[in-house]
Amino acid sequence: MKKKSIGCIVQARMGSSRLPKKVMSIIYENKTVLDCVIDQLSHSKLIGNLVVATTSKKIDDPIENHLQKNGISCFRGNENDVLDRYYQCAKKHNFETIVRIPADKPIIDPLFVDKVIQKFLESDIDYISTFHPPSFPIGSEVEIFNFSSLENAWKNASLPYEREHVTPYLYNTKKFKAMNYANKKNQSSIRYVVDRYEDLLLVKKIFSKISKRPILMQDILQLFEQEKSLFEINKNIDYDGKNMYKLLKKLYPICRSITGNGTRKTLKIISEQIPLIIHEVPTGTNVFDWTIPKEWNIKDAYIKAPNGKKIIEFKNSNLHVLNYSIPVHKTISLSELKEHLFTLPKQPDAIPYKTSYYAENWGFCMSHNQFLKLENGNYEILIDSKLKKGSLTYGEYYIKGKFEEEVLFSCYVCHPSICNDSLSGVVLAVELAKYISNLKQKPNYSFRFLFIPETIGAITWLARNQQKIKKIKHGLVMTCVGDSGPSTYKKSRQGNSEIDQTVISVLKDSKENFKLLDFFPLGSDERQYCSPGFNLPVGSLMRTMYGKFPEYHTSADDLNFVKEEFLADTFSKYLKVILKLEENYGKFTSNNNNKIIRKNKKLDKNDHVFLNLYPKCEPQLGKRGIYHDILGQNQDFVKEKAIMWILSFSDGINSIKDIEKISKIDINMLMEASSLLCEKNLIKEITN
Repeated sequence: MKKKSIGCIVQARMGSSRLPKKVMSIIYENKTVLDCVIDQLSHSKLIGNLVVATTSKKIDDPIENHLQKNGISCFRGNENDVLDRYYQCAKKHNFETIVRIPADKPIIDPLFVDKVIQKFLESDIDYISTFHPPSFPIGSEVEIFNFSSLENAWKNASLPYEREHVTPYLYNTKKFKAMNYANKKNQSSIRYVVDRYEDLLLVKKIFSKISKRPILMQDILQLFEQEKSLFEINKNIDYDGKNMYKLLKKLYPICRSITGNGTRKTLKIISEQIPLIIHEVPTGTNVFDWTIPKEWNIKDAYIKAPNGKKIIEFKNSNLHVLNYSIPVHKTISLSELKEHLFTLPKQPDAIPYKTSYYAENWGFCMSHNQFLKLENGNYEILIDSKLKKGSLTYGEYYIKGKFEEEVLFSCYVCHPSICNDSLSGVVLAVELAKYISNLKQKPNYSFRFLFIPETIGAITWLARNQQKIKKIKHGLVMTCVGDSGPSTYKKSRQGNSEIDQTVISVLKDSKENFKLLDFFPLGSDERQYCSPGFNLPVGSLMRTMYGKFPEYHTSADDLNFVKEEFLADTFSKYLKVILKLEENYGKFTSNNNNKIIRKNKKLDKNDHVFLNLYPKCEPQLGKRGIYHDILGQNQDFVKEKAIMWILSFSDGINSIKDIEKISKIDINMLMEASSLLCEKNLIKEITN
């Protein structure tokens, strides 16, 4: 066969979902991933012609422009029907034998490609590959087939999968003579394909370590034997989110709360994957301004209608019970029952998630549609729960790095059957912890993972570990990471810390839409870590923010709402953050231009500066009668926000007018909130 009839088609596009524009990413000097593929293959002695086949979409214009500048042939065709793209390209260039190489293999070995071509030419076959099953390193794969077989597949392949992935019809239908070119030793655990950011980092390191060109497979394998830790950078990664989703499904049915056996069961399951240290903090323990509450456990609950039929059962959904309900068993009228029922009139099919941690009460939650069907009569109600002295339980996993400086990851394990808010962060934390712990080479930073009940858990950990706090250099609160929304980053209170800059850099590099939020003192546990007494550089990297999706705190936040692909995408972004922090260890120069710190400014006579007298975590407002005062109407919610802003930014430096500027809350409301807080001895006014 003439050499010119053997053509190599390199498929490339800019629209990769996992690593957009990866083919134009720089590997070394000015060489892109695509350049490296072409350079490597240029050393083949059997390939007669090479063509890059991209799509006809505008997004891929840069590929064609880049190839034209470098004198490389480019063919443009269908984006999704890649089989058609290959067929039309091969037909146009009169290829009799086609070598298929995707553009995510920048270290493809040209001598290895020639060996496979030679085997194909010597054998009476239609198709050969090196990965059915895989035995060579991932990133070295080769497929070869003749034009007549490609044309047959083009005419007859009908499944979308067969059209998108080019060759499944050739190796699955048994209509063709197919062969697998196997390795004597299975080396498929070694991976240098560029699919994710961490793969790109590895390939860059390989090119920097090996100066000869072309780089051959034996060179990479030799480097692997010499520096195995180098290849850990892209190992043990849940690329498709399946591991995280599997754990999510296992944890989902458990009834959790801020204390109790549900939390213990959850931590026990997590301990099967990472070696948690479990802490028990007794009821009555003082943690700053708070006290560990009584422990709550529940066995059963139901409502029986007048006809004796159970219309609400705890065993069907643990959201049916007001979390932390006191025990009750009695028969009551419908009017009395309604005083203890919670529904969502605007979401009539959803069950709300409600709690009463610090005010003893009982209640049931149901869909509003079910509520509307309740008939007059007497209802038997049962909540078989216990509220007594016990303990608060949380888990902790510490991975020691080369140095004592820490990266903190915090998630909460107190919500019952709620997936995105709470559990998605838990399974992400577990997967990240597994990845870091499996690294052969110690990271620079030490890493601490906290699995805690929200608010009271963060306050408890901070109160018990004040000597460790100075070691925390970066932190992220993990929640709401599995929905389809764009990534959202809520900055730390510092606003311009290294973790803030790093996360923003990762999100910008993703070329995807994202939302950026300045710190505000409501939300999850970042408000405790960022309280003025600590002011730790802790942000929160989410997808859709809590409270901003209709499924939030309802039964609709279930296993169908969270998807494997979005867990995997968030995992990838978190991993990029970790890798960037590691790469920049010791290089960051603080440029801490907090929004408002002005130490020697003059105040006008109508301005006021206050000092928070409980600066370490937010004080417990409920025991002072404030919490109940600020619940209910919208005006009261504005006052609640004002109180939280005053507490968070009354550090003796920021004035009321400063707080007005960043909070966008009317100054009169801020002054009203300040007066209330002064009255309760939570803040005091200081002179300029």
